[in-house]
Amino acid sequence: MARKSGLDIAISDFVFHLDSDDWIEADALDLLYKKQKETDAEVVIGNFREICSWGIKNRSFVPIKNGENPIEWLLLCEHKFLWGKLYRKTIYNNYNVPDSGIFEDIIVNAQLFSKLNYNQIQFVNTFIYNYNSQISSSSLIKQLRTKKYNSYTEHPTVIAYLKVYEYLKNAACENDNIYSAYIYSFLDDAGVPYYLRGNIRIHKNELYYLYANFYKKCFHVHLMGGHRRIFLPLCNFSIVFGRVYIFIYSTVLKMRTLFYRDRMI
Repeated sequence: MARKSGLDIAISDFVFHLDSDDWIEADALDLLYKKQKETDAEVVIGNFREICSWGIKNRSFVPIKNGENPIEWLLLCEHKFLWGKLYRKTIYNNYNVPDSGIFEDIIVNAQLFSKLNYNQIQFVNTFIYNYNSQISSSSLIKQLRTKKYNSYTEHPTVIAYLKVYEYLKNAACENDNIYSAYIYSFLDDAGVPYYLRGNIRIHKNELYYLYANFYKKCFHVHLMGGHRRIFLPLCNFSIVFGRVYIFIYSTVLKMRTLFYRDRMI
């Protein structure tokens, strides 16, 4: 609700969101604003760096293509959150903030991007934002990555994605491409990663459901990382193999974290 409170009192023509544990480059807002003035865009987006416990990842956006649906592009891109983008304030008219408490960014952005055409979204090919994803940086991140859930449907990320789909249906935004992009986004952001982290108990029926009703129906699934493309089919074949895979994957992550810890900037 902090974002909504800020929007309610904002008097400027443009809005930029910055989370409390992140930071931006000194010229970030200047670059975004100049691009907006050049193109009269509704949204201007810059690249970002993700600060992890084991190092830094450079995250670059693939610009939206001519004629591409903004909702489909949003669901397929790595970064669906509000931070790191310059928005024209008027596109926030008549939007609803969900009462989920967390991951509302995804739901709000789905509403905002559904109002746009592809040529109203512009990009600055410069790293402007630094996103701190270390567990110690945020109690929310720590909760999501360490709290144990009895079912994936209890996880806040999954709940948020279900609300996104509810919005897409109610707003008549759904078509085959958008639905497949939604499935891809759900699997890549919510379904598979939290099983791989091991903080959700593996239930055979749930994994079979994810595989049959999501993975097999998604023609964007090739965009997922290799380890995620392996996981669900492997679990569908044998849940024992899936557990072994999770153990190996988690061990590799821990070793990588220990190896890179001393190299953090």
